[in-house]
Amino acid sequence: MITGLILLPVLAVLVWLYWCLLPERRWKMSDSIALAAVLVASLMFIGWMEGKEIPGAGPIWSFVVAATGAYFIIAIGLSVALYLRRRH
Repeated sequence: MITGLILLPVLAVLVWLYWCLLPERRWKMSDSIALAAVLVASLMFIGWMEGKEIPGAGPIWSFVVAATGAYFIIAIGLSVALYLRRRH
């Protein structure tokens, strides 16, 4: 829950930026599939990371690491999808 609240504003901005950079700003089914795949991958990482205990760190640290990793997954995934979409 905490990670979702941390992640939501950045996710909204990254999806908006992805849409702005699309050729002719036309959203296709492949864009929806790419977004869904990126979200599933980031949710899997969040679920895996939030269950971890990091020795020597406070209790919130696993949420911070989960959000940071999810940012990375989303940014890289949408960048690759945009590259592939603009390439065709």
